[in-house]
Amino acid sequence: MAKKKAPKKQPQQKPLERYLDDALVKQTGDGVVFWMNWIGHAIARHCVESERFPGRHEMTGPGWLEELVKEVWDRSVKILDDPRYDENIVCSRLLSLILTMWSCRIIHAKSWDPRRPVEDRKRMAMTLLANQRALMDCLFDYTEDYVLFPDQPWENPFSPNATDGDWGKDIERVLDQEKKAEEEK
Repeated sequence: MAKKKAPKKQPQQKPLERYLDDALVKQTGDGVVFWMNWIGHAIARHCVESERFPGRHEMTGPGWLEELVKEVWDRSVKILDDPRYDENIVCSRLLSLILTMWSCRIIHAKSWDPRRPVEDRKRMAMTLLANQRALMDCLFDYTEDYVLFPDQPWENPFSPNATDGDWGKDIERVLDQEKKAEEEK
């Protein structure tokens, strides 16, 4: 009887780098699955049974968005308790990530759901694609920044000749003083 060869050991795959999940966990304390569920539950709290379309729900208003803004604000301010960060920018960036993630995942799921009419699924998939292209413009099209910030000089921060401005250095000084005072206690 021939001896069976031991199966070749499969090379271990590196875990997928999950930039979105990592960013959300680091900056809000929770990742993709949590925020997908959080939004689903928040929407459910602000829906009523549709009288016009039995078995469907209708929104009662933007209450779930108001809840999300408050939740993200509270979490981001606590986690990023650092005066060098602008809370408005941090909160809006996190809201953008969370809402973009949610809407992309929902539209993708609905467009691939075989219980829905094919034409509706195709329309949703094309809408998602158009929105993703628009998002790429938001991320990478800087052609009008000079119009949006007309008084700001522009300079590559990675240039070896970059100007080292002093805006915000007062924050560093105060943080250093607070740290020294704390150590002396």
